[in-house]
Amino acid sequence: MMGMYKFPYRFEPMPEIQDRLNLAWFDEYYGEERMINHIRKHKLKSHQYKCYVNYWWLKDKSNVK
Repeated sequence: MMGMYKFPYRFEPMPEIQDRLNLAWFDEYYGEERMINHIRKHKLKSHQYKCYVNYWWLKDKSNVK
């Protein structure tokens, strides 16, 4: 599974901005920072989007080391 990335971070635009932005997934390594930068770049307010993180997957990944 070399080169396989997981995307535990999910950005979901709310209905008022769905015509401008799509659903986005961010990778396991720099996903949190990239998601924050994505929100800042588009100057979004907190009611305009939802962000989800698959914490169970990240927790399992940290135990594998």
